[in-house]
Amino acid sequence: MLNVLVIGAGDRGFAYSRYCKILPYEIHIAAVAEPDNKRREKFADEFRINKDLTFIDYNDAFNSGKIADICIITTPDNLHFEPAVLATRLGYSILLEKPIADKMDKITELENLNRLSKNFIGVCHVLRYAPFYIKLREMIEDNAIGDVINIEHSEGIGWWHFAHSYVRGNWSNTETSSPTILAKSSHDMDLLYWYAGAKPVKISSFGSLIHFTNSNAPHNSSERCISCDYEPDCPYSALKLYLDMNNTGWPVNIITDDLSYEGRLNALREGNYGRCVYRCSNNAVDHQIVIIEFENSVTASFTMSAFTEPGRKIRIMGTRGEISGDGKTIKHVDFTSGRTNYIDTGSGGNDINTGHGGGDYAMMKSFIESLITGKKKIFSSTLEESVISHIMAFAAEESRLSGKTIRMS
Repeated sequence: MLNVLVIGAGDRGFAYSRYCKILPYEIHIAAVAEPDNKRREKFADEFRINKDLTFIDYNDAFNSGKIADICIITTPDNLHFEPAVLATRLGYSILLEKPIADKMDKITELENLNRLSKNFIGVCHVLRYAPFYIKLREMIEDNAIGDVINIEHSEGIGWWHFAHSYVRGNWSNTETSSPTILAKSSHDMDLLYWYAGAKPVKISSFGSLIHFTNSNAPHNSSERCISCDYEPDCPYSALKLYLDMNNTGWPVNIITDDLSYEGRLNALREGNYGRCVYRCSNNAVDHQIVIIEFENSVTASFTMSAFTEPGRKIRIMGTRGEISGDGKTIKHVDFTSGRTNYIDTGSGGNDINTGHGGGDYAMMKSFIESLITGKKKIFSSTLEESVISHIMAFAAEESRLSGKTIRMS
């Protein structure tokens, strides 16, 4: 059995750790480091962790030596790098939440350190493991559409999701987190690289923060939704999102540990999640497009927008057909026969096996299996492989800010 140290007991830390209950004879959550007292205690109770192996500071966990086999790191974006370095030096196998780090020089440093240590570091690009995206990849490899020529891909973050995470939440300001194209859409950069089958050579990007600004606040509107006359007509109302008492999970469980009605109201009165979306200290772009050319001349376009219902859509065009879909159903048009087929990949739903369309569970299963069997190739989103998507994201942000096409070296 493999023992696990979890660094960061927030939403993603719990999401990955809960799979030990499905695989109880393979992994055991043995230790946790989390600065928030309530989260740490709740996590320790949930997984029956010995009190001596619960830590406030991850430095204390690492100063105790190597106390487990695996280290899962799910800290905030700007705190991924340091614990990853410390875990690498101690010889842990690591599962690292994306992004790898918030700066490119840190990613390079970790990559160089890992190359010397020869540890196994996996990155949580969970969509690579979801049935829908795996099936698309298989169809490309089986020549179902001939040679891939170009790809159209979009991520609709969703109006309420964007307001929660990128206006009021942890990813609202790039100075304390990372650019949206990295924080949210490194998944999408990874998929484009995976499907194109070659490294990128040129990237251009355009986008900005256009809507969630002070200038768009209604005249005489309040600082907080709870006292605002415009709240009933506002699509970004915090009351609409967080006071649904039928929802006790994400995103409500992010704003407070007290999920009673009064506990939620208090969070909206005092915390960031009750603030007007036009009066937050946010600078994350609310729309962005990226255009990419790969070494094999495949071209791709990616659109990210806040102003949608949540969901991804993709269309891959080849010399003998095209495939497209919405994360669940694939439409395959065969140019030779003229036939159109639909494939239901079974993704979706809300049970424990279907986070990210089934990708969360499948990624964890693949990671654990690769360690137990020693067959590291079972796990595809290694550090070395995942660095490419991060380079793409940083290049896209450089292009967006500079107005230049970035040529990859």
